[in-house]
Amino acid sequence: MTTTNDAVVFDKEGKRVRRSNGVLMSGDRLVTSISLIDGAPRTGLTILDVQRDAVPTREQLQKMHDARKAALSNAWRAPASGDALPTAPPTPQSREDALAQRDQRLREAWRS
Repeated sequence: MTTTNDAVVFDKEGKRVRRSNGVLMSGDRLVTSISLIDGAPRTGLTILDVQRDAVPTREQLQKMHDARKAALSNAWRAPASGDALPTAPPTPQSREDALAQRDQRLREAWRS
């Protein structure tokens, strides 16, 4: 079993706790960050960036929420380099060629 330091445990009262035996008690809540295959790296303040021995304040949580909401709302204005549209117009091609190119792009996307 591997252990990591990026998990945070809150007791049923909402206070951050550290269990010496590593076992969660009844009512404890375990919070950890995960990366999804299609997820972009998140920027800004996260719960794990806040002091390890203090629960984030309501103002900090609100600031995190507002920053995430603004980033999602404005993402279309400055797409990531991989999301940019091609500058050259598409060349005329047969349906079979278009499907073969699409299949190749899909195979390459799942490799990375």
